[in-house]
Amino acid sequence: MTDRDLWSYREIAAHIRVQPDTVRSYRKNGQLPPPDLTRSGRPYWHADTIRRWVAGRARNRGKSVFATAAPPPPSESFLARLQGLPAAGPE
Repeated sequence: MTDRDLWSYREIAAHIRVQPDTVRSYRKNGQLPPPDLTRSGRPYWHADTIRRWVAGRARNRGKSVFATAAPPPPSESFLARLQGLPAAGPE
């Protein structure tokens, strides 16, 4: 079953919990699929188009910023603070 409802920037924004201007920015930067329909100069997407796009976005595939790179090492000041803490003992 496909969902053929048409969504504007507003509905897409509500679906992914961002502001409509963020969705406009996604389109401007080529991060949004092309509109399924343009009416009076306004773009619209089928709900199923957007749901497929959302499912394919990196943040929804379980990837993180550490997927391809290790986290940065702790700073010297952080390590110094750790060394000043009392050792954990039996409770």
